[in-house]
Amino acid sequence: CIIAYTEQFIYYKYYTSIEIQPGDTLWDLADEYLENYESKEVYIKEVSQLNSIKNGKIISGQNLIMPYYSTEYKF
Repeated sequence: CIIAYTEQFIYYKYYTSIEIQPGDTLWDLADEYLENYESKEVYIKEVSQLNSIKNGKIISGQNLIMPYYSTEYKF
């Protein structure tokens, strides 16, 4: 578990698996999970590396690992 600090909160980094739905794009998914990343581009780059995505292409029915931060500690 990776931890990120801000002045007010401690954030823990987690990963979840999602199934791509028709019409989903990496940019839209980034809007849902982006919190505590410096930019969409940085987030999409990490997601692409985690999932071996080339050219930003995702397919409906495909499963992706999505990183996210939460103030909730899950063990």
